[in-house]
Amino acid sequence: MPSRPTLARRPCLETSSGHREGTPPSQPSTGFKHCSRTPADIPSSSHVVQPADRIVETLAIPPLARAGSAVTALPVPLLEPLVDDSTAGFALVRVDGSGAVASKAAITLLGWSAGIPIRYDLRSGLIVVTADPNAGRRVPAKLNLVLPTKIRSRCRVRAGDQVFLAALLEHKLLVIYPQRRLYDMVLAYHATLRTEPGSLP
Repeated sequence: MPSRPTLARRPCLETSSGHREGTPPSQPSTGFKHCSRTPADIPSSSHVVQPADRIVETLAIPPLARAGSAVTALPVPLLEPLVDDSTAGFALVRVDGSGAVASKAAITLLGWSAGIPIRYDLRSGLIVVTADPNAGRRVPAKLNLVLPTKIRSRCRVRAGDQVFLAALLEHKLLVIYPQRRLYDMVLAYHATLRTEPGSLP
């Protein structure tokens, strides 16, 4: 039996009378509507059409010549897993001449207030601060902890050094990483890395 003739689809255009060509006049357009497009209307992946180009085409303005309009995809590295930051707070601060560190944000996260007794302990080269009702030291009024001289001496913490604060909210601990430990951690991490081809700079 004879094949049925194929009807060519006309582009959806809106006329000045408020309806689109290709649709019955009894269905006026009341605003912006989605216009279905055939696969031939969709630009190929080798050429990305800019929105400005579409506007220029409708205004019959000569298109702008662009050098190398093809888009080259950049290599995208794999995303690292997300870290739950609701259980810990981190800060990198500097030790001043008196041994004080800007720990106000960390102390606030832990829910500690000025005047509560705290104690300092050394664990694996790290300074661990805990709230202890029997301790002789207290949180200063400005919430900036002053590292004891003996602690600084044993950890080789000097004025001007940077230390890393880790406030462990669930455990109510403040762990202070001296600069030397930060150096060791960075070296250990980079020792595990290998060059990845196509990595972003």
